[in-house]
Amino acid sequence: AVHGCEEWIQAQKVESHQEVCDFKPVACPYESRGCPERIFSLNVRSHAEKCAYRPVPWLHAKRGCQEEINAQHRLRHSARCVYRPVPCVHQVLGCTELVTHKHLSQHAMNCKWRPIECPFGCGEKPSLADSKKHAAECKLRPAFCRYKAQGCTQQMPLHLLSSHMVNCEFRVAPCRFQSRGCRAQICWKDRQQHLATCRFRDEVEAEPRSSKESAPKKSTERRRDWGPRRQGPEQMGAAVAVQ
Repeated sequence: AVHGCEEWIQAQKVESHQEVCDFKPVACPYESRGCPERIFSLNVRSHAEKCAYRPVPWLHAKRGCQEEINAQHRLRHSARCVYRPVPCVHQVLGCTELVTHKHLSQHAMNCKWRPIECPFGCGEKPSLADSKKHAAECKLRPAFCRYKAQGCTQQMPLHLLSSHMVNCEFRVAPCRFQSRGCRAQICWKDRQQHLATCRFRDEVEAEPRSSKESAPKKSTERRRDWGPRRQGPEQMGAAVAVQ
């Protein structure tokens, strides 16, 4: 009755009853793991299910953790476990993988999203996954003139290409007489040669300059053999009077 047992038994059976009594104080099954509590025999199972010192499944067992931990230390262990999943250090560049903390350094060295130096020296550090895209758009990427097929051999940084093409001697332009029917696309350096032979050029421009100079000029001198000028009435009267 001291521990709550109200069962009446014979005196000679007290010792044997105490061995099986539900109110017998016993140690927690996880005493070896640190639990100091002593509980009634009938409460052993319910206590064991909630005991803070009970072993719990490894939270990161699938990643390789084999450390046995008490329930009360599970969260603390999870925060420092070397097998815990952590985001990649290159997450800001696009990596979405969750990596085992133990292997984080190795992953970072081989991650396709790790930053690399631009090979053209622009100062930017694109990720390895974006390196091809950056190389195609880098302002310092060496680029040939777009009129290479027409004969231009110049190579320059990409950001200077537009200004070069405006003045490139090999740039392609329509004929000056396109509005008259010429469909030729000619290099700028060959434009004068084409204009001299274009069959759509202005006829006036095509005439030799000497033919214009040899054209007769309109005489401004008054012909002297036209005869007497026509006289007015007053002059005619004066002439009769003289006679």
